[in-house]
Amino acid sequence: MEAKTPQEYVSIDAFNLATKGLIAQLKGNLTKGRYTSSTVFVDHYSELTFVYMQKDLSIKELIKAKTVFLSNAIIGRVIL
Repeated sequence: MEAKTPQEYVSIDAFNLATKGLIAQLKGNLTKGRYTSSTVFVDHYSELTFVYMQKDLSIKELIKAKTVFLSNAIIGRVIL
């Protein structure tokens, strides 16, 4: 089936990372925090693909990932 409007079909995949990733920072003390999971969003109409790195797979982090995905879609002028 082909999507006819934005957000009609959005695939979401959340998973744990095999290798923990460093959390980037520009200044201050070095952090010991690591990214341990990731969520990938794909809007099938616009082909917008977005990857959000997370500290864990908690509901709080997943909702934050969705919020950032929708914000980036608006900035990129993809109306979702």
